[in-house]
Amino acid sequence: MKEQTYETDVAVIGGGCSGIAAAIAAARIGANVIIVDRLGFLGGMATAALVSPMMTFHAKSGQIIDGIGQQLVDRLHEQGFSPGHVPDTIGFVPTVTPIDPEGFKLIAMEMVLEAGAKPLLHQLVVDVDSDNGKVKSVIAVGLTSLSRIKASVFIDCTGNARLVELGGGELACGREADSLTQPATMIFRVGNVDLHEIVDFIKANPEDFILGCAPQDLDAEQPLAVAGFFGKVREGVEHGVFHVDRDRLLLFSGVMPGEVVVNVTRVKVLDPADPVDITRAEIEGRRQVYDVFQFLKTRIPGFSAAQLIGTGCQIGIRETSRPVGDYILTQEDLLSGRDFADSVARGAFPIDIHSPDGKGLTALKLDRSYAIPYRCLRPKGLTNLLCAGRAISVTHEAYASTRVMPTCLATGQAAGTAAAIAIGREGDVRDIDIDVLRATLVRNGAILYEPS
Repeated sequence: MKEQTYETDVAVIGGGCSGIAAAIAAARIGANVIIVDRLGFLGGMATAALVSPMMTFHAKSGQIIDGIGQQLVDRLHEQGFSPGHVPDTIGFVPTVTPIDPEGFKLIAMEMVLEAGAKPLLHQLVVDVDSDNGKVKSVIAVGLTSLSRIKASVFIDCTGNARLVELGGGELACGREADSLTQPATMIFRVGNVDLHEIVDFIKANPEDFILGCAPQDLDAEQPLAVAGFFGKVREGVEHGVFHVDRDRLLLFSGVMPGEVVVNVTRVKVLDPADPVDITRAEIEGRRQVYDVFQFLKTRIPGFSAAQLIGTGCQIGIRETSRPVGDYILTQEDLLSGRDFADSVARGAFPIDIHSPDGKGLTALKLDRSYAIPYRCLRPKGLTNLLCAGRAISVTHEAYASTRVMPTCLATGQAAGTAAAIAIGREGDVRDIDIDVLRATLVRNGAILYEPS
């Protein structure tokens, strides 16, 4: 097998939202950056798993995620790949941000290249060479090649803390009682949907839906989020035509006219690190897609002429392993809107826990945004490795909020900025001035305080 060695200042492993923001942030400051991903495109869950819309850039008090994340949305909006931030008609969050996955692939790559970062795709990281807590290189494999990537600082944006694990760091997984994780979902896109029929049905049956606005204010010509059809789902279960372990339908209008993104399927007790389990999940998820699509066409207003556009190229993952860092963010921190002297990002998504072993979900809405301290990005025992995105140092309950894409963009920008600063400190991510980090983030658009 052919071997290739790459040397860089910062190596970002994982090309999802956090990896994109990390690579751009570090490169803009002047670092040489390589961003590595196992797929042939960037975007992670936004593109590979069709997760849309993004939730949320806003708290009740105003916008709390800006910077690179907002620049990405602006570019998507300018080119017709997103309507931008729009009100959430379910009322779950202040705003949602629909995205076109193909457009996201294009814009994310453009921004990474413009910043000067170098993508290395179709590479799966399989090993880490570390010494006394310092990562010296990572080993990635392609179809016919093996790559050794050396860097001063590494950023784990894999979503499952893969580098932390390979480097000997400590991991946690799932809820404390039994390590079970939130279920996965195979999201799918449907075209030729009559949104007017859906809106008319909601207006006639408002008690069957969760609404964040008055029914008469719903407009089929505007971005629409729908949570409900509880009665239709109950009927489907009773008649043996709805087999998914959910009590409702969750639908979002897409970017294209007549397009709907369906977030309904549910696959439980999933270990994405186990190839047998993830294979089972992919098979089960696509089977559920077919069942739900037939249910929509035959039972739900607006879907009689619908056509299946496509499924994600992988199942959507809500929760996997996470690192144990210098600080573990808790549910209490989120509910109290706690601030920290070393905060580097903010979040505002509810604590949204899809039951690992039941039908429902638990959603605790937040009165204000919360801060994410830099210490949550630093896994214990590793000197030149940062984490960003879904897998940062949090509890199972806090994870249910921090896992979403806008927050991942924010922690990615923070990690990329910190990594670029740490280059001048021999890669030691703890030996940097937190005030310099925070000032640099603010200068580049990050929001570190609750809007007043």
